Amino acid sequence: MEPSNARRPTAVRMRTRSRILVLSGDANVRQVLELFIRLGGCEVRSAANAEMACMLLEGWRPDLVVLDVDTAALADAYLEGGATVPEALLLSSSPLDPDVLKQFGARGWLSKPIALGTLARFIEELAPCQR
Repeated sequence: MEPSNARRPTAVRMRTRSRILVLSGDANVRQVLELFIRLGGCEVRSAANAEMACMLLEGWRPDLVVLDVDTAALADAYLEGGATVPEALLLSSSPLDPDVLKQFGARGWLSKPIALGTLARFIEELAPCQR
């Protein structure tokens, strides 16, 4: 028989939802992506600029960053702010140079307008919302 004051092991709660950061200077893009990703079951936050993104990253670590590189200053400031990108999916209105993909450590890019089905497949591959 176990003593009444003995400690019993407790279950460790594991995070089961992927965390995704949407970084875009375009409010409409942010809102649509945030809603779409949240409906897919992921925890999502968004930022309009690099400063906001860096503040979010202080206490929250995303599994994937969806970054709109058409706002070049935004993308540059994000990296210069000391942010590290866990996995990145870039959005662009034109084909991207492979060096840009390497700079962000990106596994892929999507062209605008964004096909939501394609976005869902990328997210499922890079940071599945339900683990």
